[in-house]
Amino acid sequence: MAKRKINPPQFAKTVIIGFQCPMMKGSRLAFLINSTFDFDLQKSLDFVWPSEKETDTIFDFFYHKNNELELHYHLLGNKSGSAFLVPKLAAFDYLMLVQGAISRTNHVDLVERMHEIEDLFFVDFIPEDHIKDLDSILGELELLNFEASKRIKDFEEELSHYDIQFYPKNQH
Repeated sequence: MAKRKINPPQFAKTVIIGFQCPMMKGSRLAFLINSTFDFDLQKSLDFVWPSEKETDTIFDFFYHKNNELELHYHLLGNKSGSAFLVPKLAAFDYLMLVQGAISRTNHVDLVERMHEIEDLFFVDFIPEDHIKDLDSILGELELLNFEASKRIKDFEEELSHYDIQFYPKNQH
């Protein structure tokens, strides 16, 4: 992959990164990102979004939270069949939305290290104004994360009746 100069915004509460990798499944991309950055992106609940057609469309959704830096990483499929989450960004197969206080140095480092992932054709920053429904998407992601946390808590409570303990990854 050819190196190019990266020009992210100086500071943003949401950083958006687009990935072009047409033959890759979301689980493979999440695995490669996890391996490169020591993340723990995990498949979450389905991200359902209304499409131009009259039915809702389901997109891949993976999530990782860095508690230490208070950063949230949302990896979303941008394509589902013939539908796009963000039609204006149809060239990108996946979008990563990073929420939290992240410095420009960390922006650049994140994308430069993404270039090390061999199977990615193209990785680039996407300006926030390129996604007109960004606030709605972020709101839906927050609701999904809340619902997923609630399900885990309910599951843990159900397991407690059977004297089975639940351990989050890397904490047993």
